[in-house]
Amino acid sequence: MRILVFISIIITSIGLQSCNSTVKSVYRNDFRSASKNEVKIIQEEVGATSSSKSILILTQNYKGEKIIISQNGKVIFSEYPITNLKSRIANYFSVKKIWMFL
Repeated sequence: MRILVFISIIITSIGLQSCNSTVKSVYRNDFRSASKNEVKIIQEEVGATSSSKSILILTQNYKGEKIIISQNGKVIFSEYPITNLKSRIANYFSVKKIWMFL
């Protein structure tokens, strides 16, 4: 009986360790997967050529997972993007630049 209890505790602890609910944030400044011409066309399309806007391009490895992006506590993007294998772009949109002075 003690052995069964011990084994069930070990299995439960292993199961709890494998449940990882942390949120990962990945920041990249890398447009190697999209051509410069594609990036320029998208910048003009969403009006991100001005100094008050930036553009966020979701490129490779998006397979339909829910992506939520917020700015100043407000959700500005909540979709399930999938990367287009031809263009290598999943989605794109413009955001207002936030200036911070230290």
